[in-house]
Amino acid sequence: MPVPVPAVPAPLRVRPPRQDDLDALTELYIRANVADIGEADTDTDDVESIWRWPGFELAHDAVLIVDEHDRPAAYAWVHKTSAADLTVDPGWRTKGVGGALLAWLVARATEQAEQAGRRAPVQLEALTGDKAATRLLEAAGFHPTRATLLMGIDLTDGLDGPVWPPGAQPRPFDTARDARAAHALVTEAFRDVAGTTSRSFEQWATFTIQRRGFDPGLCLRAVAEERLVGVAVNHRFEGDGFVQYLAVARDWRRQGLGEALLRASFQHMASLGMPRATLYVDADNTTGAGRLYERAGMRVRHRWDRWELPVGPA
Repeated sequence: MPVPVPAVPAPLRVRPPRQDDLDALTELYIRANVADIGEADTDTDDVESIWRWPGFELAHDAVLIVDEHDRPAAYAWVHKTSAADLTVDPGWRTKGVGGALLAWLVARATEQAEQAGRRAPVQLEALTGDKAATRLLEAAGFHPTRATLLMGIDLTDGLDGPVWPPGAQPRPFDTARDARAAHALVTEAFRDVAGTTSRSFEQWATFTIQRRGFDPGLCLRAVAEERLVGVAVNHRFEGDGFVQYLAVARDWRRQGLGEALLRASFQHMASLGMPRATLYVDADNTTGAGRLYERAGMRVRHRWDRWELPVGPA
């Protein structure tokens, strides 16, 4: 049975998103970002990469609420891997729109889990301290599990250069040659972070090398005896640098390789005129990543809580 569309107040209406909504949806996210954290935290690549995700069906796994001028007022999507998101224009908050979208999202996630014959959590993130989001999620049965930090560093100040551990050599990144090896190393490294979901290469690629703004020249790898032992997958976001993935092989950890990759990335970004660099990290990361980033001069800018709700057959 199809999941019913959300019931929304007039003059709003519900329809499936279309490819030509991409720019307007990005603007919706940015309006919400600015209201919540004072700056943009989403670009067109972020929105479109979900649509390219293997197994994602735009007509069924996303829903768009628009106003009388067909301008996006709210948007939600959910993928069968448990990932999901929901955003509401600041001008339409407190009017029941978020609750209607959340109900749709849970219903669609439940349908996906039932089709797969498994019980799985649907996951959403909300800014820590957002009381309205907390009330909404708690009322729907969600519970907080983990937290994600956005950390940043000013690249216009003096930067210390990298110190490479003996045996490790920095090398440029070539997409055709290095992408699959980088994915394998990232997957291995992130297995040690509780709550992380492994992604196939095809899924991973939609968020990295298939981004419109992906530039392999911003990425960096480290090799030891021709073996890939570390990688920094970086890109540009709104004129700043962004470290999307930093991964080091288990047998090369705690030797300074991660810090060297990070500092080398910062120096390269600064040389290109990027004033700032940011990255996300799990707040409870047990690999010591947060401490590494602090040693490199990064500081926490914002924090989001992950909320989960198990859905599907018991």
